[in-house]
Amino acid sequence: MTRTTMGWSAVLLGIALSVGGCTGAQERPAGTAVAVPNASPSAAAGPSCAAEMPEPEAGLLQVRQVWPKTSSVVNSFRRVDLSEPACKRAAGATDSVIPRCDRPFPWIDADAARTDATLGATGVRRVLSGVIRGHGETPADKPVEPQEIRQLVLVMEESVRAGDHLVARAAQTCGKAVTAGVAGNMYRFSVRSTAVDGQIAAFLVATGNKLIWLEFDEHNWHESDYRRVIDLAVKKVNDL
Repeated sequence: MTRTTMGWSAVLLGIALSVGGCTGAQERPAGTAVAVPNASPSAAAGPSCAAEMPEPEAGLLQVRQVWPKTSSVVNSFRRVDLSEPACKRAAGATDSVIPRCDRPFPWIDADAARTDATLGATGVRRVLSGVIRGHGETPADKPVEPQEIRQLVLVMEESVRAGDHLVARAAQTCGKAVTAGVAGNMYRFSVRSTAVDGQIAAFLVATGNKLIWLEFDEHNWHESDYRRVIDLAVKKVNDL
């Protein structure tokens, strides 16, 4: 389903990725920018129930796992932990949270700090984010056509079933359920990309105690690519 979403802005803040955090085996081609998820949980500066942690070493997609033949590697990763007591104090009542499908994922009608608090107060303990950029095998006489994947993973308490979380419930309203066989529930979305000046595919997967948000930017994505990457992303979060 097509939704109006926000690009990189103050609302996205710390948990979404900054270009300055990118590392790569080679420089990315001139004119290509590492974007950030159309999403709003954050590690905002100042008083917050979110704390930035060392870069995650597991749970997120890696460039060469997606594009084994790529000649360039661009990636950036981040982890933020949410304190349940602090988030509950900041969030107040969360039982009346109504999804706003015109907002970025996770569709909470609040600023960044309040979004953090709402997530932390409802069982989310860690948020992992990643941007990876690479390309498929390219003949020598053809130009390289880079692709980009942006990912957010919400890791909840072991006792919380991700499919029952308020974000997953919001996906039922804001997205389209996909019945393809994944180990959990999956929803599909269409979000705005400035890179292609149009809509791109995004997916939310609820598996175990984790929610995985994926955006597939740039051109030349096929349905089989989506499924391959989604399956890999589910496998990666099982490393956590």
